[in-house]
Amino acid sequence: MPERGKGKERWWRTRGFSLDGDRFRRDPETAEAAEFFLAEMVRQRGAELARWLEESRTSPRPWITAGVNSRVALRLTREELADLVRDVTQVLDACYDRVRERDEEVPDTARVIVHFDAFPVGLGEREKPD
Repeated sequence: MPERGKGKERWWRTRGFSLDGDRFRRDPETAEAAEFFLAEMVRQRGAELARWLEESRTSPRPWITAGVNSRVALRLTREELADLVRDVTQVLDACYDRVRERDEEVPDTARVIVHFDAFPVGLGEREKPD
């Protein structure tokens, strides 16, 4: 068993995860479970956004203005998409590293959920014959 950290390290907490859904969906042994899991992730995101919409009606304004709901559509190459994912992941990792030792009870903090999806759309339409 690997040794656990010392001090205030919260080894039982997870910061989140990233999943190579494509790999699991292509494997016949895991395809059904992967489809279910990915659908559940989408459902959970919708539920979290709906909760935020409800809570934002009564949340303190400074917290509301500190957050963001954003959607951007870009035309990128595969390499540019991979670069974007890498860059955003580095920013999230750096933020996590700065705050991971923090107690949950630090004043003026809140649990913040970050969703980041970057995916191409319409690629199948290009392959259809005229």
